Amino acid sequence: MGHRCVTDTRIHLKISDPSSTRYEVPTFVLPRPSADSSTSPAKAEIKFNFTASPFSFSIIRTRTEEVLFSTASHALIFEPQYLRVKTSLPSDPNIYGLGEHTDTFRLNASNTTRTLWSRDAFGVPADTNLYGNHPIYFEHRSTGTHGVFLLNSNGMDIKLMREGSVNTLEYNVIGGVLDFYFLAGSETDPAEVARQYAQVVGTPAEVPYWSFGLHQCRYGYHGMWFGVSGALNPGSLMVLRLCRRRGCHFELLRSEHPTGEHVDRHRYSGLRHLEQRAREC
Repeated sequence: MGHRCVTDTRIHLKISDPSSTRYEVPTFVLPRPSADSSTSPAKAEIKFNFTASPFSFSIIRTRTEEVLFSTASHALIFEPQYLRVKTSLPSDPNIYGLGEHTDTFRLNASNTTRTLWSRDAFGVPADTNLYGNHPIYFEHRSTGTHGVFLLNSNGMDIKLMREGSVNTLEYNVIGGVLDFYFLAGSETDPAEVARQYAQVVGTPAEVPYWSFGLHQCRYGYHGMWFGVSGALNPGSLMVLRLCRRRGCHFELLRSEHPTGEHVDRHRYSGLRHLEQRAREC
């Protein structure tokens, strides 16, 4: 186990197995942030405490001594194919994040299991996991807002539960290491924790101006006129005409297919015509 204050507002805690190598997110996928050489424990906004036996640790806001994350009374499990870390939370906590999902923005902290496992969720069903995985949560309190990021790309369930009178958050991970970044956030500015998270994972790539427009897309545009279900599933040109008729302007019409076999000369013989009509819209 190793920990350090890498900036005045960030603690990096990594628990690994010294006897064997485990999979970690490669640095070419996610470059690790560099430490601030001027940082010292005396200036840090959060601090790390631990108990050796039985092992537990906590993250505390330095100025107020408020506990932000604590595994006390919750055994930590570190096996080759199962990792568990559990922390206590305040009553009725304000937890956000753990995406990508279709749950409510503020997560139900009494009985929610957030599964982080990328999948193409056809129809975007409610209360389920979607395409991306972001093991980061923000917790907003009356005393400030902080964040916890687990750098682990293995499948995992993160459970928000109420057990008796106590709320908890529990990580259940099927492999890798425990590589945590604890973000102090701010006592006054809730947006500050998002800026600190961006310092760890980077900011979004710049995109072209036109991409901010409306993108019309769905699975099933298998032809120019009709899809796999006939008239009830219109093709690309039919969608273009319907949108134009209703005064709906979009920047991109994208068609998704399960395999390349659907892109053939017969079904897409009118691509040049579609392009011409699109320019007229």
